[in-house]
Amino acid sequence: MSFDGKQVGRYQLLQVIGRGSMGEVYLARDTQLNRQVAIKIAHAEANIYSSPLAVREATRLFLREAKAIAQLDHPNILPLFDYGEEKVNGDTLTYMVMPYRQEGSFSDWLHQRRNFGLLSWQEVVHFVRQAAGALQHAHNRQITHQDVKPSNFLIRSTENPSGLPDLLLADFGIAKFIMATMGESQTIRGTPAYMAPEQWSGNPVPASDQYALAVMAYELLTGQIPFRGNPQQVMYQHFQVVPQPPSRLNAALSLRVDEVLLRALSKRPENRFASVAEFAAALSSALDEAERSDAPTLVRSLPPPTSLSLPHTLTPLPPRMSNTVSTTRRSRLSVMKILLLLLVVFVIALGGSVFYFTFIGKTNAGPSLATNNQNITPVGKSAGLTNPYAPHLGKLVLQDPLVDNTRGYDWNELMTSTYACKFEAGGYHVIQTQYPFFTDCFAEHVGVHFSNFTFQVQMKIIQGDCGGIVFRADSTEKQFYFFRVCQNKFYDLRRFVDNTNRTAQTLTSGFNSAIVTGINATNLVAVVAQGSELDLYVNQQDVPGITDTAYSDGKIAVAASQNGNPTEVVFSNIMIWA
Repeated sequence: MSFDGKQVGRYQLLQVIGRGSMGEVYLARDTQLNRQVAIKIAHAEANIYSSPLAVREATRLFLREAKAIAQLDHPNILPLFDYGEEKVNGDTLTYMVMPYRQEGSFSDWLHQRRNFGLLSWQEVVHFVRQAAGALQHAHNRQITHQDVKPSNFLIRSTENPSGLPDLLLADFGIAKFIMATMGESQTIRGTPAYMAPEQWSGNPVPASDQYALAVMAYELLTGQIPFRGNPQQVMYQHFQVVPQPPSRLNAALSLRVDEVLLRALSKRPENRFASVAEFAAALSSALDEAERSDAPTLVRSLPPPTSLSLPHTLTPLPPRMSNTVSTTRRSRLSVMKILLLLLVVFVIALGGSVFYFTFIGKTNAGPSLATNNQNITPVGKSAGLTNPYAPHLGKLVLQDPLVDNTRGYDWNELMTSTYACKFEAGGYHVIQTQYPFFTDCFAEHVGVHFSNFTFQVQMKIIQGDCGGIVFRADSTEKQFYFFRVCQNKFYDLRRFVDNTNRTAQTLTSGFNSAIVTGINATNLVAVVAQGSELDLYVNQQDVPGITDTAYSDGKIAVAASQNGNPTEVVFSNIMIWA
């Protein structure tokens, strides 16, 4: 029902200008002071609320918002002018009166600025510091906002030299009084794109606002939020996926900026900064360092469209990443190519003489399958097949079409009601029917043990969600890396410490157009492991890899992983160069 033109106390309602979490917002005229104000109204109409209990709950939350604002006095928080109740046409209207900011919201301001590219680091610091100041003021008074996002900041024009407006934090409609509401029922409230994992569980804390502000800062610096999709997909990502380092979306950002933002976006509140003010200070310092280091020109890119197959239950992962993004990999490969070219020129200059070179450096920690293990079928004529992945090192030491178990690699063969590893119909089938588990099927022969190598296998998902390869597994098969590729173009690389999803750490993840989608689609999956460098490939196309020093050698396996759908993956034609 519209209340345009109605009188509420001394205020004449003019028109609806917005809708907040607890009611409609009207532009109104204060008839006593002859000024325009904004009035938020929560009205108890029978056709809106289904029961008297719902009416009382809405009124309680509305009053709580008014009390929250009344406790706050900060230049970056929209103040409260008045509060009251009024009967209009038989309806009880509960209202609060605030200043009217005709400039609109911060979201509106950003939308108007979009044609001018990303904000400068100075502009980002200006807004983040003001937002953090307002939030810290609320936190110091035991109030958590719970809905931090650009549209919940209004702007106020200023005359400062920068020309930037000031932010005013508004809409405390779902704010939580930390001390006063310890016994309240856990209710999930907020905006999905900005909600911390604990907020999805109904347990918001002050660090939840820090997480949301970090999402907003990520958006200001890269042009996009960390996680996108429908609410279920976004919820899954908040719990399970480490965001892309922002420097991958904006080349002007430093690794220090990555570190600060990803820490504030930690899955667990205790791993974030001690306060939202500390986060803002750390981000300001990191951006200042990047500016002084003559960072390159801003680059803006968008990820491919998101589409996730969702689990039935969610298990949070540890938030901190101990790996760093490999920024020197390309330069190393370029240097190696130059050295190889010089070597060829050197050989030609010597008249084609044949030389045998011994390269001293990192070598395979395990025995050579082709020479050291007489009971393993040697590679034979295929031994000359060149490693197709840069830097094209190693010789072919394992080649198995995976049609049976006669080649001596001792692949697991077992079947239960929930998982299986079996040879069938010309392929090696890996099956997992229970979430949140996965099945990894190992080559158990003692010689199948590698350190520096290239591992390639063909993979076809004939049912369900994801498959992939396990490498550098320890003898207990509990600690390893798992490179997973899903039939919806999603991939990730995870480090397992006890063979469970609950404690696994996502090192890198995203969506890649090289992945062929759909059931029964075949993908060629590969990993190149050289020391701490882990390079990933799908269909011989480079997928962003990482640097990680946790595991240096170990066993190999192929695996099936489901995200809520029983999964069966068929593997064939495995090849390893070492």
